[in-house]
Amino acid sequence: MDSTDKLIEEFQNKNQVLEIEAQTTAIIGNAVNIGAELSKAELELQLKLQEFSSNSPAVQPYRQLVETLKSQYQSIQRGGIIKSDDFSIPLKQVPKLIREYRDLIRDQKILEQVNLYLETQNYQEAIQEASDITTVEPLDLAMIPITNSSPNRKMMLIMGFFLSLSIALVVVSVRAFIQG
Repeated sequence: MDSTDKLIEEFQNKNQVLEIEAQTTAIIGNAVNIGAELSKAELELQLKLQEFSSNSPAVQPYRQLVETLKSQYQSIQRGGIIKSDDFSIPLKQVPKLIREYRDLIRDQKILEQVNLYLETQNYQEAIQEASDITTVEPLDLAMIPITNSSPNRKMMLIMGFFLSLSIALVVVSVRAFIQG
């Protein structure tokens, strides 16, 4: 995205463009206004030429006005009314500049959407990882018992005694039976 921003900035610096649509609208508005004034001045000049001769002093101001407006109109067509106008675009280049500018803006918006999508995916993966990690939560507090509940040593001793006594009796009786 930084490279696209840099390309847009270079485009704006190279072509003296801040906002091409607004600048074009302003330039065309100026061209239309000056064109209308030029038409009006030419019409007034033609009316004066019908009243007076072409060398008459009454016609000269109208002729100068028409020449001034023509030069301003041509200057707008070439890219600016005055020489120091840094942010005026030649009207011949406007379609090409608009296309280039829109391509750059489109690329910037595509990269913004891709970045947004990747960030969303990253957040979803982080959430998935957090939910996949198993955690052990103790249900009760661990307390050391005072007495052993299991195994019951007394019961084991009694059972062990009777079991060993019964096995010993079986072994003795089987030996006595075998011996005679």
